[in-house]
Amino acid sequence: MEGLTTYAGWVKALEKFSTGDDTVIFLMESGSFVLDAGVAQRFYTSVEKVYRLRKEQWLNKLNQNLQAQSVGPVRKLVLTVDNAKTNLRPLIRFAQARGLPAELRLVLEKDLLAFVAEVKESLIKNIPKGHPHREAMLLTLQNFNLPHNYGMVSESQPVQSRTVPVSTSLPGRKIIF
Repeated sequence: MEGLTTYAGWVKALEKFSTGDDTVIFLMESGSFVLDAGVAQRFYTSVEKVYRLRKEQWLNKLNQNLQAQSVGPVRKLVLTVDNAKTNLRPLIRFAQARGLPAELRLVLEKDLLAFVAEVKESLIKNIPKGHPHREAMLLTLQNFNLPHNYGMVSESQPVQSRTVPVSTSLPGRKIIF
């Protein structure tokens, strides 16, 4: 199967991805797109819209998982963190799709790093101070990171070590237990 090369193909794939169809990620990873002045702004806007929508879907799913788990508090958190990491995979693959321009991948990756760090910080802040399992919960949350092979894109090296993330904000939500 051939990757995406046209603006129209990318728009169709982005629409599918925005609805939760992760099968198009392979096309994005194997495709390429040469920006020209006529479509650059529209393309970037479309990618940003889809990326934000998928982040919001992920955050909603995380909140549902936090509220729906019925096992003990530490085990609940371990399961929720594992599910959240698993559910992040399509968004990670999207942010790193080689078919996207390198500078756009870099922006998406920095934003995703900052987003996950902010979610992690919010989860840590919302653990009650007097909770009997606070230490175990804190240890669990310390493992809530992007995969070790997740790094910044550069023109010369596909993956580098992590850098300090750019500060972004969540869409006005607090994550609670």
